Amino acid sequence: MFADLALRNVDGHAWTFESRAMHAINSYRSCLLLAALAAGCTTPPAPSPVPDEVATPSQDVPFTRYGRYNLVELTPTVAQQDLLLQVVDVSIPDTLNANVADALRHVLQRSGYQLCNGRETDTLGSLPLPAAHYHLGPLQLRNALLALAGPARTLHVDHSARRVCFIQPFNKPADAPPATADTEPDVVGGVAAMTTMPGRGQHRLGTLLRAATITWLLLISAAVVIDHVALSGLAAQVETSTPSLQVDVLEERLAERVQQIEQAQQQPDALPQARYEAERQALEQRLDAIEQALGSRPTADNLLPLQARIEQLEMRLTAPRPTPPATTRPRVSAPAKPKIIEPPFRVIGVELRAGEQFLSILPSISDALSQVRLLRPGEAEAGWHLETIEANTAVFRYGEDTRRLPVPVQ
Repeated sequence: MFADLALRNVDGHAWTFESRAMHAINSYRSCLLLAALAAGCTTPPAPSPVPDEVATPSQDVPFTRYGRYNLVELTPTVAQQDLLLQVVDVSIPDTLNANVADALRHVLQRSGYQLCNGRETDTLGSLPLPAAHYHLGPLQLRNALLALAGPARTLHVDHSARRVCFIQPFNKPADAPPATADTEPDVVGGVAAMTTMPGRGQHRLGTLLRAATITWLLLISAAVVIDHVALSGLAAQVETSTPSLQVDVLEERLAERVQQIEQAQQQPDALPQARYEAERQALEQRLDAIEQALGSRPTADNLLPLQARIEQLEMRLTAPRPTPPATTRPRVSAPAKPKIIEPPFRVIGVELRAGEQFLSILPSISDALSQVRLLRPGEAEAGWHLETIEANTAVFRYGEDTRRLPVPVQ
């Protein structure tokens, strides 16, 4: 009996486990069926486009080896490809009389570009260089040119001719009349032509003609009245000026007669006859006394002894004197002082062009910025060869001599 009960309990538990397993399997199948139905009802998404393969350029940069560890790229720098990107450092002495055009030409030295000629350049030449622009840099050449020209001008570069120009853009006046509903501006060749509606245009044209006719008549009437008044005034002036002219002529003739009478009164009086005879007798007596004095002169015989003595004295004076022997002294030659030769220019500073140092020099007889020249080591000016540029000195070689010229501190 107990055995039968045990078997029943075991069979009951086994049946319960199997029923639970079947229920779980059925639930899983139901889920799979629902998922399959949902997937069948939805439309499949479009396949994503496959991107085309783009051939990317090779990033390999050619280089060469210097030494054991140095690799140098065989490509030009950015400043070498675009010369306006080179770095400059400019220092202009305050003593030079500089204007904006001279400063632009000075900055463009050794850059490969030159300033173009024209009206704008002449205008820049009349502007004095501001104190803030006597030292520029280090900065790019393009920015230096824009800073010198100012914000009112635009930079234009002609790369084919290597020219730099500045143009002042055209500004439209602020009081230009706006377009209205009746008039529509037509711009042809830069000139605005106004098209007017036909109906109102004819009426307005008639009104303008009437107003112009009335204005013209008023102007003619005013001109006639003004001419009549002017002629009346001239006639009155002529009538009043005729007697005054006659009076002026009579006054001039009267003044001439008075002047003639005064000149006649100022003439000296005639000399009396008695005084004339007395002065003549006195002159005759003086002439007689002079003639008597000339008659009592010594004769030539009295002068012979004096002449003999004079000849003796002349012979003594003309006789040669014995000359003493001349003693020659040896001259001691003074040591010749070495002549110091000054350069025909003066050093005004050191500037930077494209990362390279240049020595700026100016002729000794000039104070203009346009005469400034830039020298790099190895170049010469008037026989003076620049060897090196040191911290505060520039080493020149002139012939066999070596000179160190001081560089002013900016």
